[in-house]
Amino acid sequence: RQHIVAARRTAAAMQYVADLALEKHGAEDEKEQAEEAEPLVESTYVVELPTLTVDESLSRAVDLGLRPDPDRLPQGFAAATCEKASTLLRGPKDAPEDASNWERFADWADRSCHSCLPILTWLPQTTKPGFKADLIAGLTVGVMVIPQSMSYASIAGLEYIYGIYASFVPTIVYAFTGSSGQLAVGPVAMVSLLVQAGLQNSLTKGECPEYFEDDDDDAARRFLMEDDSQAGTCPDEYADLVFVTMFWVGIIQFGGALCKMGFLINFLGHPVISGFTSGAAIIIGLSQFKYWLGVSVEKSQYVHVTVGELASKIINGDAKWMCFVLGVITYYMLKGVKELSTRRPKTFGWMKPLGPLIICATSLIVMIIFGDTLRDDYGVEVIGGIPRGLPPFTLPRVLRMAGSKFTTVLPTVIPAALIGFMESIAIGKSLAAKHSVELDAGRELGALGLANFFGSMAAGYPVAGSFSRSAVSNSTGAKTPLAGLITGLFVMLALVVLPSWVRKLPKFVLATIVISSVVNLVAIGEAKHLWHVRKLDFALWALAFLGTLFLGVLIGLALAVGVSLILVLYESVRPQIAVLWKLPGTAIYRNVKQGESPGQFVRGVLALRVGSSMYFANVAYVKDTINALARETPDTQYVVVEMTPVTSLDSTALHMLEDLVSDLRRKGIEVCLASCGSRVEETMRKAGLQRKVGYEWFHENVNSAVEFCVRHAAAHKAILRAGPSGADDEEVGAGLDAAGPGIRRRGNTGNEDKEATKSVLVLAAKHRVVDGPARRTFATPEQRALAALEDGGEETQALGDAPPPPPVVELQSRNPPSAERKGATLRALRQVVRQNGGASGGANPVSDSPAAAAAPTVVALPDPDAPDRLLLVACDVGDRPGVMRDISDVLAARLSLQVRYSEAAVVGQRSITFWRCEVPVRGADRVADVAKRAEAMIPEGL
Repeated sequence: RQHIVAARRTAAAMQYVADLALEKHGAEDEKEQAEEAEPLVESTYVVELPTLTVDESLSRAVDLGLRPDPDRLPQGFAAATCEKASTLLRGPKDAPEDASNWERFADWADRSCHSCLPILTWLPQTTKPGFKADLIAGLTVGVMVIPQSMSYASIAGLEYIYGIYASFVPTIVYAFTGSSGQLAVGPVAMVSLLVQAGLQNSLTKGECPEYFEDDDDDAARRFLMEDDSQAGTCPDEYADLVFVTMFWVGIIQFGGALCKMGFLINFLGHPVISGFTSGAAIIIGLSQFKYWLGVSVEKSQYVHVTVGELASKIINGDAKWMCFVLGVITYYMLKGVKELSTRRPKTFGWMKPLGPLIICATSLIVMIIFGDTLRDDYGVEVIGGIPRGLPPFTLPRVLRMAGSKFTTVLPTVIPAALIGFMESIAIGKSLAAKHSVELDAGRELGALGLANFFGSMAAGYPVAGSFSRSAVSNSTGAKTPLAGLITGLFVMLALVVLPSWVRKLPKFVLATIVISSVVNLVAIGEAKHLWHVRKLDFALWALAFLGTLFLGVLIGLALAVGVSLILVLYESVRPQIAVLWKLPGTAIYRNVKQGESPGQFVRGVLALRVGSSMYFANVAYVKDTINALARETPDTQYVVVEMTPVTSLDSTALHMLEDLVSDLRRKGIEVCLASCGSRVEETMRKAGLQRKVGYEWFHENVNSAVEFCVRHAAAHKAILRAGPSGADDEEVGAGLDAAGPGIRRRGNTGNEDKEATKSVLVLAAKHRVVDGPARRTFATPEQRALAALEDGGEETQALGDAPPPPPVVELQSRNPPSAERKGATLRALRQVVRQNGGASGGANPVSDSPAAAAAPTVVALPDPDAPDRLLLVACDVGDRPGVMRDISDVLAARLSLQVRYSEAAVVGQRSITFWRCEVPVRGADRVADVAKRAEAMIPEGL
């Protein structure tokens, strides 16, 4: 009893000091202060919240499929399934009720055709300026793609002509089915390398007997060949295998679009792709060095094998120095053209896309003039004859081999389809964002699949969106896919009228084009960035990079993807369990590790947040972690679990929650769940978890749950302190003592346990937590729990009275305080706040006073500890963050004062917050004048 009296006296003293700060310093009454204040003007920061009406909002939610239509009767499972099936068949939009069946079919067919063939949408809308821009962009990319595609075909192990074939039909098909106006589809370096790496030893002895011959004559002949691999020994059979690969790439991509499986590329994380691209770029560049050196080396996807072969050729003196010199010269010519067009875009910008054509034309002129000397004396090799005419029709060969070769090409098809789509959608979305256009990833996947499917019928090999050509298409003004159509037609024309002197084009020029394209793909700077940002991502980058270089392209990519999936599973089965504390003067609970300013723990209550959905793989870790934290935290009587990040629960998680509640209740600890989403709450309702655990242990947010736990503990203590006021009281007290610090919601004690729980809930509802205004809701959790406990309809009476409220000291004096009194009050209030340490409720944490929340009050006065600083003392604005924001806006606009948060606490029944602001003047009088002016402007913010 002496402790209670001392606590009440301390609370009364704190209440007096806090109420003193609420006086309007320097003003006798409201009239005098209104005269001193400046005339109020409408704030430029005040806007009306544009909310819809309840009916309009409900109608929109019904249209979006987020809420059921309240005007429609509930349907059974069969009726709902039939309605979904009919909606799918007739299309997304409902036809008019008076329309005939033929009109409905015509409307559905029209929408389906426009969806599958976007050319029907953009072609009628093409204008003359747009056609001119697409024409220029299409011709520019066409000129660029011919030498590039020939170079990329050599990377894939094919003859040069197949690169031009792959730039013809797929480009035209994408123009009809794709929606990106800037994406240039055709051969790319990465997919070419994947094809070569996956199919290099895929021919059998029956298909390529020359490669497997062991006699000396065939071995000597293969040794003298420029390319002694299967692709070089049996080029036609290898080409047929590539056509089959392109066919299945198209099938998988188009099927993935129909099944909406574009999300699979999300498993290819940025570190994995960057590391793989960097390693593959080095392999591609080294594979072209043999043309710079004029030597013949074995094609290999292992960097150590290629480097060893090149080094041995150089050491043995087989390298041709003239080829190397000409290759370096053409490389720097191409680089110089890019630099010149970048530095002076107005004068030389047109040269950037024509760089490959410029060095090809220059090299052709050199070979025409000095060709015989360079070939005979210096060993400069040329590409040789290129067949003229349209590509052959290869569909019969593809269909004949598609079934039997499926398992052979599948390890190549899957990475080629994924990497190709990833490159295409990355550059496509980037360019679409620049034009404020949305690009549908599913539609692009389907368009790319059709381009590969039809390209396999015309002697092509797998294609994708090209970074370099797409950037050129965008920079030259492409507006619609018409630019791609023009590019395809230009390539067709080039195939028909290809001049014979193209055979004199030197091979080192094509190697220069490839090396110039891939040198910028080696992302060493990205590796440094990942090292500083996240070491784990750097490890994935290094694994993909080194695996691609030394284990091979396919194995390196598969290894990096596998490790990244393992890390995803590891993080999924070990979700973050964050400990929360309360921000002083607010109703916000934040992670202890987040932010610099400290918060407050609530005595006896452990607040946690589960960082992901709970399912069978991670529930054991969640349960063990919560048990460990509850065991390590002293005096834990309640555990509040915030469920905001938990978007789903499976049956294993439901059983885990039941076991967790049971285990902790046996230890005298109650579990309270907060912020459960609608899906999670519906799952728990169907499983009966709320009924088993108790409705009172489910709350809408963490603050409400913590307040209930505090009230529940206070009610429990009040009943225990009530003493032996009757037989019923003794029985309930004994039951509560047996229950320990926490009260069991359900048990085997029958009606006694139920009556004890009802008594605690009734008394808990009478308590009020004073760390902010009382929350008023339509039905509190304890009211719902009491309704569920009612058996005979009789009203439950509380056992024992609540403790009396603390005395409140009324202020007797209304005289304006002096400056000295202001400073003394401020120092005393600051000392109380700091000594109080922000503890919720000070010396009187629980009160059953039904007083309404006080109006917010803010005063401004000079800081006695800093002559050039003001202090704003804000009372009762703990859960009103907009008040200080509005006041800050007013003071910033009028007096150029920047308001900053300092410290806060709750004293008695009032929340006190200090805000500091530096004054741009010097001198006590001038600072006092600024404080007076700020005091007059505060009502405007309020």
